[in-house]
Amino acid sequence: MTTNSAIKVAVVKGDGIGPEIMDATLKVLKAAGANIEPEYIEIGEQVYLT
Repeated sequence: MTTNSAIKVAVVKGDGIGPEIMDATLKVLKAAGANIEPEYIEIGEQVYLT
């Protein structure tokens, strides 16, 4: 049985070039027709320092 509901995926952008890479990756996945629902997780230096 197939459903049309999106698959939830964890997205971690991090620091440095991470946000740029992840944004580009999500654009490619969307263009390819991936039926995903990103759930963003905060990580990086600022999270570590808190």
